[in-house]
Amino acid sequence: MKHKYNMSSKSDMRRFQRDLKKDIKASVVSAIESGLYDVTCPNCGAVVKVPAGKSKCPSCRGEINLELDVDL
Repeated sequence: MKHKYNMSSKSDMRRFQRDLKKDIKASVVSAIESGLYDVTCPNCGAVVKVPAGKSKCPSCRGEINLELDVDL
């Protein structure tokens, strides 16, 4: 966090908590979206590791679209 907070001030404490929560959520979402996930290819049924988004199955070259619904 790049802001300075006066922890004895109630309004600064609320702002600190809000900013901290926002930073943590951003870090979690970034980590989730950058991971690899085991999925079953909808075309050939092979279990493969793919990142979020569109990928090609290494077995059949079919398209896999992995959409993550991150709700924190």
